[in-house]
Amino acid sequence: MINNITSSVVNWLIKQGVVSCKDRSLFAYAAYCLLFGFAPIFIILVLGTISGMVYEGLILITPFIAIRKFSGGYHLKSAKLCFVLSVITLSLALFFVKIITERKYYVALTYAVLISVLILYNYSPIDSDARKLSSNEKRIFQKIARTISIISFGVYLFLFHSQNSSCSALGMGIIISALLQIPYIIENRLLLRSTTQ
Repeated sequence: MINNITSSVVNWLIKQGVVSCKDRSLFAYAAYCLLFGFAPIFIILVLGTISGMVYEGLILITPFIAIRKFSGGYHLKSAKLCFVLSVITLSLALFFVKIITERKYYVALTYAVLISVLILYNYSPIDSDARKLSSNEKRIFQKIARTISIISFGVYLFLFHSQNSSCSALGMGIIISALLQIPYIIENRLLLRSTTQ
């Protein structure tokens, strides 16, 4: 779907004379990255509209996008599979936000958010096979990921102490970011264990 939209946009830009044919692949890649970056926002707006949780969805997606950009984590090679799993993950996240808010599971959520922030603080950034970070990029991304995680946690605690139900959506955004690091953490531990034996 994103490839079709990207192709249409680039073809239109070429017809308008904005982009030359020789720059097609460069602009196609740029348009793809831009559209793929907006995909979580689009997904959460659709899911939020369907479930009547647009506000909660936007609060959830904000820390997720900010942290994920610099913390890294699990990435799928197939864009279609990524889209499907993103829809499932964000649907479940909104479901849990609703349950936590209705049943007031805020203490359990706070422990989960704290553990998630510790994971993000200790393991960020996680390199992707698609884009390896240089040592300098790793240092910069680590500082940014840690800073965003701590600020998000601070905002979460403020909302929690203010008894603002928005803390459940914000907390879930932090938790999802950490959950996407766990496959790589487990994989690295297994690799470490196998090399030491």
